[in-house]
Amino acid sequence: MARPEVLAFLADVKEHPLDRTPRLVLADWLEERDDPRGGLVRVQCEQDRPDLDPVRRLELADRERRLLDAHQDRWLGPLRPRVTSFAFRRGLVQLQSTPDRLVREESAEVLDGEELAWVETIRLYGDTATPVAYAETRALQGARVLDCSWTRMQDLHLTGLARALPFPFLGELILNTCHVTAAGLGALATSGSFPALTDLHLTSCGLDDAAVAALAAGPLFARLRRLDLRNNRVGRDGVAALAGPGDLRELSLRHNQLDDGVVAVLEGGRLAGLHVLDLRGNRFTPDGERRLRERFGPRVRL
Repeated sequence: MARPEVLAFLADVKEHPLDRTPRLVLADWLEERDDPRGGLVRVQCEQDRPDLDPVRRLELADRERRLLDAHQDRWLGPLRPRVTSFAFRRGLVQLQSTPDRLVREESAEVLDGEELAWVETIRLYGDTATPVAYAETRALQGARVLDCSWTRMQDLHLTGLARALPFPFLGELILNTCHVTAAGLGALATSGSFPALTDLHLTSCGLDDAAVAALAAGPLFARLRRLDLRNNRVGRDGVAALAGPGDLRELSLRHNQLDDGVVAVLEGGRLAGLHVLDLRGNRFTPDGERRLRERFGPRVRL
């Protein structure tokens, strides 16, 4: 049975993923109750420090190995037969599975246990579950990172996901190589299921200007900070749609269908405030590249 206190601590951790403090508070609470999982959280948080002494790093790696050897199967519990690979990162779980194992075959044992609440990252691959299964899923809703690349997800599946109960912690959604169009992205953009989503990855999805415009027209776009549109078919009209209301900080348009005709759009408006703009692999002339470097300086990649 899930401990309410642990669920509350884990919610705080996922809401502040870059902050070590919530994780260490969780570690303190667990260690006070002789729960060895607190030791793992503390060890992995300390390992994450870039200035860590090499000798201390070896000591921590040995303790980490002993903790995982002794307890990882119990910590995974009913998730163990449903995953194809897993790792523990800064105390929480990253797992890989198929939609059939995790989405379609949900069970009370998995949904009501504490094990699923410890999962921070879910990576799915292989044939997708049905659109209805995505719309009804609860197994994915505690994730902070959801990677659906290589699931053959299409518009109906994404629409189902967009209609599911809220994903309160999901900050990063990865849909690379999925076959989605304006219909699927429009459903995503207008969904109220992703209140914390800031990072969206749409590499190699075959997206055109209409699909990008559908994404930019919804309220979700205003919350995005990082948008990856590499290897698509975005042209001037798509970029113009992205220049509307929003607060993007990083935008990748690498290997799309851009040329000097889009330079004026990029020079003005909201996109001029980008921190990172990746335009490599497009068809700019030397004059176009000069203008972009004058406007963005080191923030543009050409």
